[in-house]
Amino acid sequence: MKPFLTHETISREIFNLAFSSGVGALEAWNGPLTNKEDNEIVVLLIERMASDWDRTAPNMRKAWGYKDTLALHAATGGFLQFLRVLKEKLPGAEYDKHRDNLMAQFRLGALDPDIVHSLETTVPPGSLDSVSFLRPGAALCVLVPPKRII
Repeated sequence: MKPFLTHETISREIFNLAFSSGVGALEAWNGPLTNKEDNEIVVLLIERMASDWDRTAPNMRKAWGYKDTLALHAATGGFLQFLRVLKEKLPGAEYDKHRDNLMAQFRLGALDPDIVHSLETTVPPGSLDSVSFLRPGAALCVLVPPKRII
C-alpha cells in the first residue's frame, strides 16, 4: 500500500490551526488562507486530497508532498474566499444552487488554475471579475466526474 502523505507534509503542520499558505506571492492573502477553528479549509482540503487520490489509478498514485499540498491548500482557501464574496452578491437560494455546482467542479480540480492565478494577481477580499468562472454572465455548469479507474 502506498502512503497517502509524506512525513514532510505532516511535519510542516499544514493541517494545524493558524497554518497559512499565504506566503511568498500570496502573502497578501495570509488571512483568508489561514486555518481557523472552524476547520473549513482543512476539511475541504482533505476531502479534495482523498478525491484526487481515489480518481488516480492505483499504480499511478504518489504520496502528497508538501509543495503539492501547499498549492492545494492555497487553492482551497482561495476557493472558499471567493464563495464568501459570491454569497454576498447572490440571493440565498440562487447562491445555494451555484455553490453546489462550484463545489462539484472544485472537487474535480477544474477550478484550481483560475483560483491560483487570481490569488497571485489580486488582493483580498477578491473580486468576482478576477475569476473567470465567477464573472457576471459566466455559465456555471456541473462537470461530470470521471469513473474511478480500477
